[in-house]
Parts: sequence; C-alpha cells; structure tokens
Amino acid sequence: MKALIDSTKIDVGVVLKKQKIGRIPWTTIEKRPQKNITYYELFDKNDASIPRITYAVKTDTGKTWLKVEVSMARFLYGSNVHEVRPADIKPFFNKLRRFLADSLGLRLSEIPLIEQCEVEKLHLCKNFKVGVWLRDYLRVLSGISVPGYKLNPYHAAGCRRQEGVVWKRGKSVIKCYDKQEEIKQNKSYRNKEQLLKQADGVLRFEVELSPYEMRKQSPRRLAGELFDPSFITQVLQQKLSDLGVDKPLKTSALDSMINRINQQNWSTRTKNSLIAFLTLLRHEGEGYCKATYSRSAYHSNYNKLKSLFKTEKIVFSDIDLPPLKLGKLNRKKKGLSPSTIETDGTAKTKKQPNTSIPPDPETKQR
Repeated sequence: MKALIDSTKIDVGVVLKKQKIGRIPWTTIEKRPQKNITYYELFDKNDASIPRITYAVKTDTGKTWLKVEVSMARFLYGSNVHEVRPADIKPFFNKLRRFLADSLGLRLSEIPLIEQCEVEKLHLCKNFKVGVWLRDYLRVLSGISVPGYKLNPYHAAGCRRQEGVVWKRGKSVIKCYDKQEEIKQNKSYRNKEQLLKQADGVLRFEVELSPYEMRKQSPRRLAGELFDPSFITQVLQQKLSDLGVDKPLKTSALDSMINRINQQNWSTRTKNSLIAFLTLLRHEGEGYCKATYSRSAYHSNYNKLKSLFKTEKIVFSDIDLPPLKLGKLNRKKKGLSPSTIETDGTAKTKKQPNTSIPPDPETKQR
C-alpha cells in the first residue's frame, strides 16, 4: 500500500559543543530570556522538502535537545502528492541520518540510528483519487460526527465551496480535504503546475496521532516501532471505519448536481438561475416548470443542464459513492523488499482486526 507517512518530528539525541554551535550557519537564532532558552534553527524557507532542524539550549541548566521536522514524501520525492511505500521507510531513516550529519558537520557515527529515536509528532496520510465526486465526498463527510471529536468543516475564503473537514479530540486529529486546493494556497510547493495536475480530483485523508495513541503502539514512541507499515495501515483503516467511509455512501443527486453547477466558471447570476430551475424541476416536475417559465427560458435552462451532465434527460436518483479503502499490502517472494499493490479507492481489502485505540483518559470526557 502506498501513502503511509506524511510528516513527522523526531527527537534526536545529539549534543553539540559550543564551538560546533558557533560554526553551523543557522538560519535563525532566537533567545527567550524569560524561559532561559536559546533556539537555533536550520531550514530552507524556499524549499519545504528540506528537513527543519531545531537545536535548543537551556542556558540556566545547560540541558539541550535537537529535533528534526520533515515531510517524508517531500524529502524523498520532492512533493507530498507522491505517495511513499513501506520499502521507503528504511532508506528514509538512512537518508535523514546522513542529512543530519552533513548539516551539523558531524561524523555519521555521532548521529544515533533514527529508528531508535523518539517521535514527537506523526502524521499519517492517504490520497484517494475520487475525481468528479470530490465535492460530494466532502459534503457527505461534513455531516459525519465521530464520538469524542469536534467536527469542523471549512470553506474557501469568500465563497461557499467546501475545501475540507477536520475532526479534533485533543491532539488526535482526522482531516479530509481537497489536495489540489491546498497546493494552490501553499507557496512552499515547487513545480506547482505539475503538482496541480497530479492532485486533480484527489481527496486527501490525514491522521495526526496524539502522544497517547503513539504510546499504545510504542511506550517509548520509538520511530522504528511507529513507522511499522502494519501498524500504520491498521490505524488508517480504523480511522476510515470510525468515519463510516469504508462502506458505500449515499448522496443526493440534487445536491451533487448543485455542486457541479457551483464548480463551473459561470457568473453567480447564471449559477443561481440554474440552481433555482434545477431545484424546482426536482420538487415540482417538468410540467410545473414548463408552466412557470417561458418556452425559451425553460429550454435554455434545460439544455444547459443536459450539456453539463452529458445526458438527454435530467433524472434524479440517489448516488452511491464508492467506499474509501486502502490497497492491499503485498509482500513479494523471498529475496525482494516488501512492496505494495494498489488498485484504487474502491479496491477490496481483507477485513482488518479491530485496532481501535481506547479513548485518551485525558480527553474522553470531552
């Protein structure tokens, strides 16, 4: 199965000497006297694929810590539209370790194995290519409640077009959104035109694990245990099941048609006129519309709708949206690395065991 991990923040056990700190070309140095902490940061503000290194020194106690934040897909492939595979995890650990050594001017042996480091943040993800049904999925998702989570649909600035849905419970977060719209609004993407084409019709599904959820898999939150493809697959599948989207979803034909009209590059007046005509057609029928509209207005509206929906007759019936399911994890014959075979969002998959994570004691009363 492709996808798995989007971004992560890892605590790396490295202590830098004062002389070494002074020789590193930090991007920013920030002193916070009230907390007796100095933060040294190394990043590329024009390239989000480069990991962000933060080194902190507690000036009163001398305590230090180093953290690196990175998007796995961007680091390996240059963009997080490209989905990573289980076979990418080990090369990712190796590449990140080498990057830290080179960036900090250290020997590779001075950087601990990444799989033995503590994970502070872990975001999992999956791209579903749903095409023209993207708005329908978002509309249905915006009405789904998950026990214990706060539901928050959000729209594009200045219009009614829905761009995503967020469910949040403490630090545990589930997101579904229009990936293409996210790319349009994010200035940090390179090769934007190419990425926009790749992200057309992509529904992005993300899970941000809370510290409690990570400790259920790994008490010490070790990268080697949390970056386990089986664990990640089970979590993603369970979250999809919690939303109920791993089964076919019903959506109203009228709502779907209205969404299609709103997506067109027509004037607001034209859209509103067609939506009013379509709604009347659905609830009152053709006869009523013919009696209400002039002959020319009726046929103008009806023909425009026929052209848009590519049909000879406007018919209203509920639509079954395909379930959102993960592809099958496939292990090749001996001697080869694990790989994945994936068909699409509707691919059948073996039933996963119940891997639901019990509510976080700190948030279950919310």
